Amino acid sequence: MHMEGFRQFYESKVDNEVEESLKKLPAGHRALIKDYKFKFENGVNLKGYPDSIGVIHLGNTNKKLIKVAAPWRHSREFAMLHEVAHRIYEKIMTKKLRKEWSKLLKTVKLHKDAAKEKNEEELFCHHYSQYYCVNKVIRYDHDKLDDFIKKLPS
Repeated sequence: MHMEGFRQFYESKVDNEVEESLKKLPAGHRALIKDYKFKFENGVNLKGYPDSIGVIHLGNTNKKLIKVAAPWRHSREFAMLHEVAHRIYEKIMTKKLRKEWSKLLKTVKLHKDAAKEKNEEELFCHHYSQYYCVNKVIRYDHDKLDDFIKKLPS
């Protein structure tokens, strides 16, 4: 197979994997990213974002793009769903839900590695992606937080 044929094969395989991952999300959540393109990069971190494994361009930008690197610590699915979760947080997490999330975080015992993260949006994105991910990330696996994710409006 020549290089162009391999590239097309790889991209179609990645597109199929993205589609399969997104099918797990509630329809209303998928709708929030329907116009977004996904771009996957080689390397542990994204080019131009040395501390990031993923980025989503939010808001009214014309650049509807979710970029994901190849992190060694998490699956690409986890990283991709984490970026999708930022859109969910932006559009679905009302003030009331954010307050409920904040209160819930104070009542649960998080895994020691998860407890290091102080940003509530990042914790939400970690738990959201873990909830829908095929390969669970143990440090973000928590029944009460899963129950919260499960109850989100769709």
